[in-house]
Amino acid sequence: MNYKIQIISDENRYFNLDFENLAFSTINRFSALEAFDYTLIDLNYNKLWNYNKEQSKFEEDINIKTLTDSIKENDKIIIILPSNKEYKINDTLSSETKQIKNDTAIITKFLNDYFGIEEITLAYGVNETIINDEEIGSDFYFQDISNFKILTKNIISKPTTIQRRNYVLTTIQLSYGEDIKNFINQIFSPSVESIPDWFDEIEMFDDKEQKLQIKENEDKIKSLEEDITTAENKLKENNYYKSILYKQGKPLVKVVFKMLEEMLNCDLSKFKDVYKEDFLLEFDDVTFIGEIKGVNSNVKNRHLSQLDDHVSDREDYLKENNLEENIKPLLIENTFIETKPSEREEVDDATIEKAKEKYQSLIITSIPFLELYQSFKNGEITTEEIKNRFKDEIGLFKP
Repeated sequence: MNYKIQIISDENRYFNLDFENLAFSTINRFSALEAFDYTLIDLNYNKLWNYNKEQSKFEEDINIKTLTDSIKENDKIIIILPSNKEYKINDTLSSETKQIKNDTAIITKFLNDYFGIEEITLAYGVNETIINDEEIGSDFYFQDISNFKILTKNIISKPTTIQRRNYVLTTIQLSYGEDIKNFINQIFSPSVESIPDWFDEIEMFDDKEQKLQIKENEDKIKSLEEDITTAENKLKENNYYKSILYKQGKPLVKVVFKMLEEMLNCDLSKFKDVYKEDFLLEFDDVTFIGEIKGVNSNVKNRHLSQLDDHVSDREDYLKENNLEENIKPLLIENTFIETKPSEREEVDDATIEKAKEKYQSLIITSIPFLELYQSFKNGEITTEEIKNRFKDEIGLFKP
């Protein structure tokens, strides 16, 4: 075996790795992927699957992102999906233990979040796949896959290895060095009968027509793959903005900032969070002071009061420096983050009245904020119109 392989795994489950050109790494410390012909990323690591419900991310989030960010388009990546394992879903008050076989969606979420891989479904069922006359086990197989090439099937003809572009996904639990070599040889270098170089020059029957058909279809496939990549990237971008429906804290602020910058044609990159207001936007005719919150409740009076404290601080600053501004407070709040958007409660009338009468502020919840952004992207509302609405309206914003 002349090619170089890197195995990235935090699980000590490998045997007889007695061949050259092999590097064994961990998710915390791995070598540059482009130095290898193939990189195996083994997801059989219990801690990898622990999920923080409040932060909406996996426990090893930072390390996984560092790894996936290093993957280049030409790197050949083999992802070994986990066997059935226990993992924990944690929040501040509780910790729930689950088995992957009872919630295979956790695997597809992981692949989508970190590798941008969608459109696969996994089914549980202990099975075997034959690799070089050896039966190798799996706990899962693929179902309802689209736009993937099937590379291996188990003994009941269910897909166990699939490929799209440079990613190969397998449920086969490769543990032995010889199995790894045979697997790579089978899916990347299928054995073929030795054929002389000149043989392809011999054209008879309808060879020309068939070759032309192959070339045309290959061009179509390439074009379709490019279209798929474009669509996947656009969906990823759309999901980034839609994520304000479940995010909170700094991740929520980051997305809202980008949307505000686009809609109001402003720059928030130099804004420094000194634990006062979440944003300050100065225009000739108005200065917006804002709070951005993600909560699992409705808008509270204390949220409006906190925003008003920022207004008071700004007024003190203006007075001390002999300045004048038209200050307008904005409360951008993602309410009921654990509830389906269509089932979220409306902001109650008393809170809306307090925003109007006492604070002269504007409450913008995440759903209408997202709808406003959609209208802006569709060219249905201008930057100036959005700014004027934010400036002039009080109470509860409605798109």
